[in-house]
Amino acid sequence: MTGPQKLFANYQCPKCRGRSFMTEEVCVRNRNKRGIIRPPEEPYLLVVCGLCGFTEMYSQKVLASLKEEVPAKAKPTIVKESETV
Repeated sequence: MTGPQKLFANYQCPKCRGRSFMTEEVCVRNRNKRGIIRPPEEPYLLVVCGLCGFTEMYSQKVLASLKEEVPAKAKPTIVKESETV
């Protein structure tokens, strides 16, 4: 599996609940109203549902920070009920 496939291994479309998807990397340029100074292109990842075509857009900058943060595996807390007599 590649990076996006690992990140979205448990993907489920919020619209049709489909489990198949495609990814596409795109760069989007922010528009400046005056058009004088062009800001740099921002990299994004598109995740497209394989069934209905619903598309989600994720910032590559945010995804990169998520990959760096590895969540600790927390053990579930087991609470035992005390018997009341």
